[in-house]
Parts: sequence; C-alpha cells; structure tokens
Amino acid sequence: MEQFMLIENVNEVDYTTMGDQQLIGICGDDAMKWATAFCQTAKKHGNDLYPGWLVGWFANAIETADSVRRHRSLNDVGDAAELVIDEVREELRRAITKHHPMQSAHEGYAVILEELDELWQEVKHGTPENARKEALQVAAMAIRFIIDLRR
Repeated sequence: MEQFMLIENVNEVDYTTMGDQQLIGICGDDAMKWATAFCQTAKKHGNDLYPGWLVGWFANAIETADSVRRHRSLNDVGDAAELVIDEVREELRRAITKHHPMQSAHEGYAVILEELDELWQEVKHGTPENARKEALQVAAMAIRFIIDLRR
C-alpha cells in the first residue's frame, strides 16, 4: 500500500513541463520519479503506462550508470597513479645516482624519516608544490629501502 502512496505523491508533480536540467535535478537517482516522468510523457503521446512496472527498470539503469561512472573514475585514478609512479621512478633514479645504497634497515628508516620530516615541514610551513616534491621523495626512498635491503 505504501508503494501506491509514493506513486500518488510523485504524481502530484507534472514532469512533462520541465526542461532536461530541471528534470535531472528533481529526479536525481530516484527511480520512482523517473518512472513517473516517463509515464507522464508516454501518456501525452497516447500510451497509458503504470509507473510501478517501470521502477525496477529505472532503478537498474541508475545503478548501472553509477557503476560505470565509478569504473571510469577508477580508470582516471589509475591514469593519475601511473603519472605519479613515473615521477617517483625518476626521483628514485636521481637518488640512486647521487647516494650510496642503504646499508641497513636502520639507515633506510633514518632516510625515510628524514624525508618524512621534510614533508611535514612543507605541510606546516611550505607550499603545496614543495610538499608534493617531498612526498615524491618519501615514496622514492621507501622503494629504495625495499630494493637496497633485498640485496
């Protein structure tokens, strides 16, 4: 019975008078609103449909679209991560040519801690650009720690 009340309340709105942006703003991710809007539009074209039959279809479409967007977002994150990894790799190469290998876990920890302290100073008193550079150095030294201690 509650479903019918929801349909009646949603039917109080005439979605057919709305433009695309207004319709998107009002319906959002509410499958019942989209089903009702669809049925109202269909009725204007001579087709009388019941929104309850379409709610599942619209809900599925909304969830699928959300999943696709999340997947795209993850791909974007992957692309951004690849660019950062390239920068870390370059910082690692620079450090390897400039400094001797880490001889122990204690030395590696000290190097990472020093870079982390420099990052913290940039976070507190520096610029985002310099903090980013220090973060790249922290990542590079963590990788170097893993590499050098494997030998």
